[in-house]
Amino acid sequence: MDPRPLLITLAFSALLTLAACATDTSTGTAATPQDAATLSDLVSRAVHDVPGVSMTDLTVSTYKGVVTLKGRTATRTQAQEAIEAARHVPGVQKVDYDISVDQ
Repeated sequence: MDPRPLLITLAFSALLTLAACATDTSTGTAATPQDAATLSDLVSRAVHDVPGVSMTDLTVSTYKGVVTLKGRTATRTQAQEAIEAARHVPGVQKVDYDISVDQ
C-alpha cells in the first residue's frame, strides 16, 4: 500500500487544524452587551475627572461600544472635554452626545 495518500490527508488535516486555531473570530474592540456596564463605568470615571463636570448633571449609556453622553455642563469647554475624555477610554468606538451648556 502506498503511504502518500495517508500522509497527504494527515498533512491537510494538520493544516486545517492550525488554520482554525489561528483564526480570530472576535468582533474587534467593540463592547459586548455584558461589558457595556463596565465601559459605561469607565467612561463615567473619565468624565468625572474633567474639572468642573458633575456626573449628577450627565448620564452615560453604552451600546456596542457607542457611548452616549446626555445632560448639561456649565461651559462649552467642559462639554468638549467630557466628550474627549469619553473618546479616550479603551473600548469606546464612538461618542454621541446631547449636552446643553448653561453659558
